[in-house]
Amino acid sequence: MSTPQQNFPQQPPQQPQYAPPQYAPQPTAAQPQAAAQPQQYAPPQAAYTAASPASEGRLNVPGIIALGLVAFSTLISVLSPVFYRSALSSGQSLAPVTGVVQTLQAILLLVALGLAIFGVLLRDAERWRWAAIGALVSASISVAAMVLSLIVNLFSAAFPY
Repeated sequence: MSTPQQNFPQQPPQQPQYAPPQYAPQPTAAQPQAAAQPQQYAPPQAAYTAASPASEGRLNVPGIIALGLVAFSTLISVLSPVFYRSALSSGQSLAPVTGVVQTLQAILLLVALGLAIFGVLLRDAERWRWAAIGALVSASISVAAMVLSLIVNLFSAAFPY
């Protein structure tokens, strides 16, 4: 009785197929080149030089100013308890201080939002464009929060506790 492997003819092992060489074979022995022969390779290129900042585009000044205004508005929000404490210690009402703080923040954020939109739309001011984009996002979220807070405060007065 024969095994199934014995019924097939024996084949020699196949050699692996390789891709053709990409480069011309190099001579193994060092041969002096004559001065008249052209060079086989391209001449070395000039070293990498960094581009000057002036060639990248203008600085996005409106975006930087808008980001600074958003940061200043945040600083006012952080320092507002100091303003309230000083108003209470001097015997004043908190209503005028609250109105001044909120009005100042709203003005700063609206100006920052306008400058950020202008900074994003400037096509030739590519340097620090991220500042305009960040200020746009941050000022938009802050203005939306202020408007929603105002709406909720107005409607909360209509409902009794």
